[in-house]
Amino acid sequence: MQIYTLKILIATTTVLTCVTASKAEADPVDVVKLNGMWDFAYVADGQGKPPAGERFKTAITVPACWDDALSREKAKSLWPDARFNPDYRELQLPVTSGFANAADASLPYLLGSGWYRRVIDVPNGWRGRQIVLRAGRVVMEADVFVNGRKVHHHLGHSMPWEAALAPHLEYGKKNELLIRVDNRRDDRLGCSIRGWKGRSGGIFGQVSLRLSGRARIADWNIYPDGEKLHWRADIEGDLPAECQLRWTVSDPSNGRQYGSGLLPVKNKHTSWTTAKLGIPAWSDTDPRLVEMRLELIDENHALDKVARPFGMRRLTRDGVGLRLNGKPVYLRGCGECAYFPETCTPPLNVDWYRRHIRRLKELGFNWIRGHTWPLTEEYLQAADELGMLVQVEPPRGYEMGEWLHIIRACRKHPSVVIYCCGNEETLDDPKIAFLRQCADHQKRLAPDALFMPQEAMRGIEYHLKGVPSRELVEQPFRHNPG
Repeated sequence: MQIYTLKILIATTTVLTCVTASKAEADPVDVVKLNGMWDFAYVADGQGKPPAGERFKTAITVPACWDDALSREKAKSLWPDARFNPDYRELQLPVTSGFANAADASLPYLLGSGWYRRVIDVPNGWRGRQIVLRAGRVVMEADVFVNGRKVHHHLGHSMPWEAALAPHLEYGKKNELLIRVDNRRDDRLGCSIRGWKGRSGGIFGQVSLRLSGRARIADWNIYPDGEKLHWRADIEGDLPAECQLRWTVSDPSNGRQYGSGLLPVKNKHTSWTTAKLGIPAWSDTDPRLVEMRLELIDENHALDKVARPFGMRRLTRDGVGLRLNGKPVYLRGCGECAYFPETCTPPLNVDWYRRHIRRLKELGFNWIRGHTWPLTEEYLQAADELGMLVQVEPPRGYEMGEWLHIIRACRKHPSVVIYCCGNEETLDDPKIAFLRQCADHQKRLAPDALFMPQEAMRGIEYHLKGVPSRELVEQPFRHNPG
């Protein structure tokens, strides 16, 4: 496990002094980083009501796992009602088969709700701006409270997420920000939440406030198709009557600019096409990245600006073969089952994944299957930089909202070339109908990647253990709906 220095604060409140209004006028975007120590309270029953102040008996690092920052003995001394994973069993040798084996043995992680608290100064100069809380992935779900009132719920342990705060803040005052993380859900199953790491709770990514103008670029995407680049930007907030989007493509490593343009924004969902602009292709053998920038402009005044790396690539099917950017490619893959001997939970440092992927490439691999998890943001960043192709999967038990969230988060990474809907699930009629919907959404949101309905299909490849074998039939059938 990762080791963190823990500073104990008894009955204190962490106060964050934020940027001033004068800076807000000079720059359309301010990012207030909220990493570091947060006041922390634990509640065993996981109820959604904010705990009393005396429950905040310590402070905890963000990002981090609860169990890396709080030993069992410390948690019990602070909260005598503390509960821990009831499935924990001490490892005994010789190892037996099934979920008692070494790979899937379980840790005695803290179980319940962890409440993170910060107090922030919200100046009057922030009034009228878009203010968004951005947080890394949480295990297993999260609620956001502003001044004691719940304003957002996030379900899903896989990807970063965000919550709009502007309508709920009190300006010119100190505001209490609470993030409740609860790890008690047991309706999801995937490699990143089973085994040694289990459902160890916590916030496993950066936390910040992002401030833009009266409107912001909430989501955007670019993908190639033929000789064209297709762009889409979704705007939130108060859209001015005379509003424009400026786009720019450049290579920061050498200062080259591939193209730029300006177009009017008539509604909050704007689409346009450009040529490919001579942007070099991204591949597993030559992962060349450029930088895409968008600016939202009102009468030459920038309301928001966003930028990210972009890789020009498209994976297509050619019969039973695959083509990357029109050229044949063979996927030489390995499975990523989220076993991390040094840290237990997935590492938070992108350098760890860079070293790991370099080793895999030295062995001849060019593809990673994330077994029932989409890989972390840091993992995907390293894959983008080093040219590792990736297949992402949701956990068993996911819902459509979580599938859409995974697609939108992963489509900005050129390394993600296949979206798969899971592993070894029984394909009856309702499940097949659900997979058709998943496929439709993937083709709409990330058409430059391929769709995989399932990795191994119970009911087609083999039947569930304990279920009677099928009766013999005279005619072939597509599947067994029962």
